[in-house]
Amino acid sequence: MTETQQLLGKITALRQRLDQAQGLASEAGNAVSELVGHEGASLVDLRHRAAEGSAHDLAVDQATLANHPDREVPVPRQLTARARLLAERGRELLTRLRGLNDALAPDVPESRTSARSVVYRQTLAITTTALRALAFLPDTVTAQLPLCDGPAALLDVVAARLRTLEATVQREGDERNRVELLALWLKRVEQGQAEDLEPFVLIANELVAQAEECLPLRFLPEDATGTVATFVATHALNVASVVSRVARHLPSMRYRTIEPVLAALLMDVGMLRIPSESLASRAEWNDEQHRTLERHPGDGEELVRPLEPDATWLARSVLQHHERLDGTGYPEGVREHQIDPISRLLAVCDVYVSLASQRPHRGACDPRTAMTETLLMADQGLLDRDMAEALLQLSFYPVGTLVEMADGAVGVVAAVPARSGELTNPSRPVVLVLLESGDVPLAIPRHLDLAQVEGHSIVRSLTPTERRQRIGRHFPEWA
Repeated sequence: MTETQQLLGKITALRQRLDQAQGLASEAGNAVSELVGHEGASLVDLRHRAAEGSAHDLAVDQATLANHPDREVPVPRQLTARARLLAERGRELLTRLRGLNDALAPDVPESRTSARSVVYRQTLAITTTALRALAFLPDTVTAQLPLCDGPAALLDVVAARLRTLEATVQREGDERNRVELLALWLKRVEQGQAEDLEPFVLIANELVAQAEECLPLRFLPEDATGTVATFVATHALNVASVVSRVARHLPSMRYRTIEPVLAALLMDVGMLRIPSESLASRAEWNDEQHRTLERHPGDGEELVRPLEPDATWLARSVLQHHERLDGTGYPEGVREHQIDPISRLLAVCDVYVSLASQRPHRGACDPRTAMTETLLMADQGLLDRDMAEALLQLSFYPVGTLVEMADGAVGVVAAVPARSGELTNPSRPVVLVLLESGDVPLAIPRHLDLAQVEGHSIVRSLTPTERRQRIGRHFPEWA
């Protein structure tokens, strides 16, 4: 083979290798082009889908957001449905709170630091904070929804506090209205303008219903510096409340509880003829004042008798409610069996309430002391022993009394256990402990049955001032 032939063979082989390389490059190029085209399409599709998602989110936002240009509390330009409902709820709670302002935060300097006033102002501040938090919410649904949980929780706290405050104001309003109504009708009786007993029967039925429901016994403050009618009405309601709880445990009165309660409401109507300055006096009464006081049962009998001529028991009960079994009472000085049973019960309950209530010349006695003194008078033969022992059904600390325990804890008497209708231990009721030692509120108040546990006992009851100071901010409903 010549050199020329060898050279042509090498050229041919080189061309073949070049052709093969070009083919491989073309295939690779086609593969790359195909791959790039596929990935490019995927990227385009991804962008397209993302755009569709954004458009969908925007559509959702526009569908669920609404403008609120005229709100009294600043809010975002757009609110979700949930945030809008929260704003409406907050404004409704705020309106209800403002409606309690006169009762809970009157413009009186000494009331601004009271426990209830502090609780009211705190609740008002929480409501305002929750509403203002809504003003800083972002405009999008996805950002607003989780941020609504905080204001919602605050408004739940406000709603719970508001229910307590409203119930407290309602209860006190009902009590004031009952005092004013009874004072009005007592004045009409004293002026000879009352025609029958119907208004008094209505009030008596309310008190009996409260006793049957075992509601807490609340002694209304007896202010002798006000009008005579208001003082007499307040004391009458306190005595009638005790009578309604005691009479139901007496076999002779169990099925006619309304009669002694009605007599308690009317027994002191004759006191409306006593000058107000005598009742409010801190000095010891002179003989003339005492004689005026001792006339009020007889005056009361004369005033009550025309209201129900056939109800001789009522006039007799009003006449005898200050008589004593040993004949040392007034106005007639009758003794023992000469005194009507209802009058005997009124005498016991009247003594107990008078001792447990504040007077111009002395403070109120502890309920246990008032009970002990009343039982002592029965032991001395002044009061009916059976009636006085029935008074023990209230226990030394009636239901609703705020008490201090031996370890410094504070609680409220929740129940007075009895076995077969008989009180087992009047000094050891069931107590709902609210504050532990050091006046620290318990996260969960606990019941303590003193009749069943050792090492726990009641030391004393709290005065009204102590109730407000120690538990008012945490449990205003009991203060």
